[in-house]
Amino acid sequence: MDLEDTTVIFLSDNGTPWDVPHDLQDADRVKGSLYREGIEVPLIAAGAGVTARGSTCRALINTVDLAATLAELAGQRLAPGVATDSVSFAPYFQDPEAASLREWVFAEHFFPVDAPVVEKRTLRTRTHKLIRRNEGDEFYDLRSDPWELKNLLESPMPPEQIRHYHRLDRSLSDLLTSK
Repeated sequence: MDLEDTTVIFLSDNGTPWDVPHDLQDADRVKGSLYREGIEVPLIAAGAGVTARGSTCRALINTVDLAATLAELAGQRLAPGVATDSVSFAPYFQDPEAASLREWVFAEHFFPVDAPVVEKRTLRTRTHKLIRRNEGDEFYDLRSDPWELKNLLESPMPPEQIRHYHRLDRSLSDLLTSK
């Protein structure tokens, strides 16, 4: 095997450990949480087919997308029923500025250990994020609040924010009923 025929994809697991929070965050907003430092991780690709070397891509990518990407790189198709929500991110290897192939990304965290199930789910677009947990929703405008410190649901919102919230609320509800 030749390195010219090899693509290396490196990514981290979910988030910053609880004992090393960022200065702007507390220990409840890191690994194991659905906040930025709990689920946003680096992904680095190099090798065959990666022509946009040294560039940064801001498109929405989910770990489930590895399946479609690796299949595409291998010249294969995913078997029917396997990772049906996977989207190949291989096009970004040539054009990291390309429009996002995903409208949103989803993450969830739950604890079914000898207690009532505590569910936490999030749906994120490029501009907004909805976190849903048993005890209520949180909603953030990532353009003005990338560290997710101001829950917009705690005060009156302008119509534009209300529209974003309802769109994410519907998308998350639709996703959960289709599971």
